[in-house]
Amino acid sequence: MVASLCILMSIAALAFVLFVEPDPAPSEADVLMAPLVRKKEILYENLRDLLFEFRMGKLSDTDYQESKRVAQAELVPVLSALEELNIKKMREEATPPKGWCARCSHTNPDENTFCGNCGAPLKSKKRK
Repeated sequence: MVASLCILMSIAALAFVLFVEPDPAPSEADVLMAPLVRKKEILYENLRDLLFEFRMGKLSDTDYQESKRVAQAELVPVLSALEELNIKKMREEATPPKGWCARCSHTNPDENTFCGNCGAPLKSKKRK
């Protein structure tokens, strides 16, 4: 009984190690974007609250317009930074990794000059 339980646990542990893939690490752009996305959400929420208070009659028109202008001025650099990071992320995703073979799409080690799968020459590395 104990032996069969140990065998089952060993098989389960081996299956977990071999078949469960870890989540990919977030890219640098994703790490930088997370706080900016949160700040954008907060600023939009503040603008919605401001509009609600204006519609409820708690703010005069001039106070609402001034507060709205200030909130939008805070939002502009956040949106600009997010757009730049999105562009950077798209470039990273579109750029093939080093050692990538254009003929067969095999990823090779950096020191390879030729593809280990099909033998095609890899792009030459720039030497300093």
